[in-house]
Amino acid sequence: MLTILAEAALRSFVLGSAVWLGLILFRVRNPHVHMASWVVVLAASLAMPLLMHWTKVTITLQPLLQPLPVVVADHVWPAESSLPEALRASLPPELGIAVATHGEIHSAIDWWTLATVIYACVAGIMLLRLAVGIRLTWRLVRGAKPIGEGWVGKADVRLCDHIGGPVTFGSTILLPPQCIDWDTPKRQAVLAHEGTHVANGDFYVLLLASLNRAAFWFSPFAWWQLSRLAELAEIISDAQAIEVLNDRLSYAELLL
Repeated sequence: MLTILAEAALRSFVLGSAVWLGLILFRVRNPHVHMASWVVVLAASLAMPLLMHWTKVTITLQPLLQPLPVVVADHVWPAESSLPEALRASLPPELGIAVATHGEIHSAIDWWTLATVIYACVAGIMLLRLAVGIRLTWRLVRGAKPIGEGWVGKADVRLCDHIGGPVTFGSTILLPPQCIDWDTPKRQAVLAHEGTHVANGDFYVLLLASLNRAAFWFSPFAWWQLSRLAELAEIISDAQAIEVLNDRLSYAELLL
């Protein structure tokens, strides 16, 4: 399993490097194109182990010849079996027989098992942390009070007393109690920003990126990919809020 994951992470890195190089060479500046490109790379990264399995080519080889047995003092010992310790020590060195000891075998198995346990523990902790975060946020959403005023439009906007800033969970927008005192431009900017997150499905994209990071936590590319997707989601949402306000300076002041 670790071999498959390592190869999948390497293939994803190569694919991401090719996409990154292509965006630079073609001088792509549109954040929507960047976002779409990295979402495709994310989907390929998650599906890479399956793609590797489906594209595997099996080559049938002729069976190898069986090794000749070793004849020692009128006793026949198969070459692949371990000779007794006393008998092996008495053999002349020119026979060139190398037999692995039990300690060496156990040592190799222990290292591989240790690597598997470490991977499973780290991945499990990251998945547990993600699940706890989703669970706690879901409880906030369920306990939040829907805002039925006209300025929210048709969006699912709720008032939550336990947050200090706007939060998007799925298709629900949570606002802090201070939103009651916001002026109209600030409300429009916040709803435009968070509404863009909802329209683009950024919550689900970042959730998949977090799962990808947990599965390939040993790959720096998986960490960078999540960070890049989150950054692009904020850039696109900020651009939409600026378009609604039609005033970059005012929006910058709201962010500060």
